[in-house]
Amino acid sequence: MAGSRGGLSLFLMMQTLFFLVSASPKIRHCLSRLWHEDQGQDLVEYSLLMVLVALGVTAATDRLGDYLYFTFRRIAIAVTHKGFYER
Repeated sequence: MAGSRGGLSLFLMMQTLFFLVSASPKIRHCLSRLWHEDQGQDLVEYSLLMVLVALGVTAATDRLGDYLYFTFRRIAIAVTHKGFYER
């Protein structure tokens, strides 16, 4: 069911975009200019790359933080319980 709703919303979004482009020559001209001109394209690409790297670093840091927390917790338990939590 969820897939059909997602397809329907995509269809409605595409239909709305088509209506806007076909209804207004000014919007059509702006989209055409946006598509054909490449001024500022490098800045956008580098910005997207920076966002992707930041997301990767955030995900890795989160996983590393969990790993370090549980490692130090195991060490603390082993030290306080004198070998209670041995591997």
